Amino acid sequence: MDGSPPDKAKPKQTPTERRARQRAANTGRAEKMHIARIADTAALPSAEPPRLNIGCSGWFYWDWKGGFYPTQMPTNQWFAHYADHFDTVEINASFYSWPTVAAVRKWAEPVRDRDFRFTVKVSELITHVRRFDDVRELILDFGYIADLLGPHMGCFLFQLPASFTYSPQRLDAIVRRCPAT
Repeated sequence: MDGSPPDKAKPKQTPTERRARQRAANTGRAEKMHIARIADTAALPSAEPPRLNIGCSGWFYWDWKGGFYPTQMPTNQWFAHYADHFDTVEINASFYSWPTVAAVRKWAEPVRDRDFRFTVKVSELITHVRRFDDVRELILDFGYIADLLGPHMGCFLFQLPASFTYSPQRLDAIVRRCPAT
């Protein structure tokens, strides 16, 4: 023995206890962020407040019928109704199924005269199947969605595989494979 006290094993926390601890820590960090923001705001030049977009990950959920969507509303009117209440949406389906040009144009139609933004999840063909290997043309083709959405394009969301282990070098390798625009 080296004279140090024996290791005491921490009691295992339940997910509920772990989440409660995390929320308490978040509250403390939020308070510190508030103090820092107030201190920095006084020192920074006045700027326009950032735009805040509120939306959901998709709009086509059967559970919303009879709640968010009126019971008698046809499904082909759901997105227009959604866009009456939110100013952004994540297109999650594009991860699983490469959208057609007609589908993208159909997304843009109900919001053509609105200040609305789309976040489009990049196809798993690029991120999970090809794993960013030899995807330059695929990225350019998928990027055509931004051209079709025009001013309504917000950003592309790249969901990386769960097996992706971050390192600056790995992230840089992915970015280098993406064509510059």
